[in-house]
Amino acid sequence: MGTPLHKPRSEVRISFTEYTSLLRQKHGADKAHYKPSEARARWAMELKVVVMANCPKCPKAKEVARRLAEKYGLDYVEVRLDTPEGQIEGLMYNVLSTPSIAIGDEVVARGELPTEEELEEELLLRLKNKD
Repeated sequence: MGTPLHKPRSEVRISFTEYTSLLRQKHGADKAHYKPSEARARWAMELKVVVMANCPKCPKAKEVARRLAEKYGLDYVEVRLDTPEGQIEGLMYNVLSTPSIAIGDEVVARGELPTEEELEEELLLRLKNKD
C-alpha cells in the first residue's frame, strides 16, 4: 500500500499556563507588558473591551465602555485581538469574537454590542455584588 504521507503524532497535552508561555515565546510578548496577576488583583476596577481593527461595531463599543468607565471611576482597558498579546488575553477570557466586553473577570458581551443602558445595568450589578 505504500507509506503514509504523514506520520501520526502522539497526543501532546500541556497546561494552559504552559500554552500561554509558549505563545509568549513564539510571538515575543514581553512579560512586563502582560501581567495577568496584576489584572486579577484589581479585577473589579477594569472594564475591558476586546476589539479588532476591521470590526464595524468596535468603535461604538469602545465609546460606550470608555464613557461608563469614566462615569464609575473604572480603568478602561482595550484589548486588540489582532495582536499576539491580545490573542493571549482573548484566550484567557475565552473570547474569539469582537466586540466583547468584560467587567472584571467576567465577560458580559461576546461578539455583540449591548445598549449603553444594558451595559450600565450589568456594571452596576457587579459593582453592587463586589461590596
